[in-house]
Amino acid sequence: MTGTAAQGQVSAPGAPAVAAEAQAAAARDERLRFTTSDDVPLEAWYYPAARSDDDVGPPAVVILLHELGGSHASVEPLARDLQANGIAVVAPNLRHHGGDSADIRSLKSTDFAKMAATAGSRVRAQARDRGDVETVRNWIKSQADAGRLDMSKVVVVGVGVGAAVAAHWIVADAAWPAIATGPQGGEVRGLVLVSPAWITRGFSIAPALGAERVKRDIPILVIGGSKDADAVKIYELLKKQRPDGWHEKRGQTFKQAPKLPEHTLPSLFLRQFETDLTGDRLAATMPRNQRQAASPSAAIQAFVGAVTSAER
Repeated sequence: MTGTAAQGQVSAPGAPAVAAEAQAAAARDERLRFTTSDDVPLEAWYYPAARSDDDVGPPAVVILLHELGGSHASVEPLARDLQANGIAVVAPNLRHHGGDSADIRSLKSTDFAKMAATAGSRVRAQARDRGDVETVRNWIKSQADAGRLDMSKVVVVGVGVGAAVAAHWIVADAAWPAIATGPQGGEVRGLVLVSPAWITRGFSIAPALGAERVKRDIPILVIGGSKDADAVKIYELLKKQRPDGWHEKRGQTFKQAPKLPEHTLPSLFLRQFETDLTGDRLAATMPRNQRQAASPSAAIQAFVGAVTSAER
């Protein structure tokens, strides 16, 4: 597959991000095709993690969901940078996005809800409702069963309305009951919300923020630009629910929960960048050089490493 540079990527020739992309190119990307339970065809791109001789066991894996009007291509710089740094990525074109058949004008709140759907039956493999994210999750599960990926190292990254879809799916995922063979859900290790949208065409992130799994349980990283009002609003709401476990960086200013015990990992993070970029353009922004190494990708890499290595 040929990589597509998204608008907003600001890396310069010879920069670390470019070197990382060249390294990642050695891994063979894979175009995947699926069908959801309501017969919607989906395409997704799998970016296998670049591996070294020192790596042991399957890598962490990120499900990467683009914003409204985006596609896997608009977040591909982020996917490739994660890939080059040892994280596998699956980036779907959400329904009615990407390709010649894209038609986002007709999307309604019910369509976004279907993207996040996973329900029906007691056994998850027989679920009646399998939306976009669930279909990708099931492919990852098949790879984990084959020993190539690890279901205990999954993190979901959503951008814009993709963040709302991710949050709703996290809640639905956690609702699956354990059966005799073990847990069926609630295993996702972290959630990243990049420029999260509060409401898009009637589809709101608010119900998911009120569910226990998102409100207090799963580790969350919120990323926004200086004009991302919804990102700050969502972070502040979550912060009220986690008064003892937050850490934030706004520009160059650091703050953390005053009651956080020493050596305890916070469960809620805010990383606000001094930029007007939002959405997929923010997510796809790479540092120009080592002096400007701070980037959404670097923040996500650190978060993925922390949550997937922490004891449950």
